[in-house]
Amino acid sequence: MAPMSLLVTPEWLLPMSSPPTKGGALGVVDDRIVAVGERAAVLRELQRRGAAIESLDLRGCALLPGLVNVHT
Repeated sequence: MAPMSLLVTPEWLLPMSSPPTKGGALGVVDDRIVAVGERAAVLRELQRRGAAIESLDLRGCALLPGLVNVHT
């Protein structure tokens, strides 16, 4: 079975380990973040992994990958 992947494209990408990026992307394969950064680079990584790619457009939203909120 081929892996499932998701290309998430928010308006703003705010990773924990690098500066905020407008128009970046996040790549997920089988429930794991595999790439964060420039949209073209993330898409190439997902294609390299041979996964069927679905996309999620989060225009107007900010995404904070890696943030764990323990206030539940």
